[in-house]
Amino acid sequence: MEGGCVLIVGWREGPLFGNAFWRPVMRFVVPNVLSCLLIVATCSPAAAAEVPARDPAADAAGAAPAESSAAAAGATIVAEELTLTNGRRLIGNYDRERGVLVLLNEKTGKRQGEMRVKLEDVASTKPMEITPQATQPHGANGSWLTDYAKARTVATATKRPILIDFTGSDWCGWCVKLDAEVFAKKEFKEWAKDRVVLLKIDFPRRTPLPAAVQAANDQLAQKFGVTGYPTVHVIDAASETSLRKWGYQEGGPQKWVEQMVTGVPALKGLAWVKNAD
Repeated sequence: MEGGCVLIVGWREGPLFGNAFWRPVMRFVVPNVLSCLLIVATCSPAAAAEVPARDPAADAAGAAPAESSAAAAGATIVAEELTLTNGRRLIGNYDRERGVLVLLNEKTGKRQGEMRVKLEDVASTKPMEITPQATQPHGANGSWLTDYAKARTVATATKRPILIDFTGSDWCGWCVKLDAEVFAKKEFKEWAKDRVVLLKIDFPRRTPLPAAVQAANDQLAQKFGVTGYPTVHVIDAASETSLRKWGYQEGGPQKWVEQMVTGVPALKGLAWVKNAD
């Protein structure tokens, strides 16, 4: 048999079978049979050939993530900027044959979906490159945290101080003014997102806090000697020591920050730098 092997065991009538002892036994076991062939096993490697051998390189490739890692921070993504006949501007990868544009986020390079774009609706195109920006953790991007332990974790990871606003959001008039005149302003958020971790510790009166949160806030206020509101502390996350105690000052975000950091060497890195619009 081509591509296989057959093992056959058999016996055939011969001199041994003529022995007076063996002849009756054999005639009893295999009566009226002069020869018997026993096929013990049949094996064929051809069946195994139907299963393809594993490719180590393919296995390694299979371990890679399904989506490309090109959107990682620092990796350049090639895209196109399309200007449509109606003046609309789109960013993505354009398949002209299918008339499909894969939309990409201009800052992160992440896919945002697909849309049909007819070639005749495209006024102009130009190549562009997107270098994704690293995503800052919540609390280090100009947004406020409310948990001290989380703030310390983020501050340690980003090597930044924590700016804590001890406030009474629903009853303290000066707290409301500080929030409206400084913290809510775009200029302050731009300043904060590259320099500090923001933490708001609230003591509302009209809306009771959960008991665990209230206890944690009370403990933190006691730790930093807070006796009035608003009180702002800029602290070192590692040592948990206050570098500056501050409060409400009129004049807007820039004046507030400049007066806070003036004369404090440890806060030199927090100096106000006006962002060009």
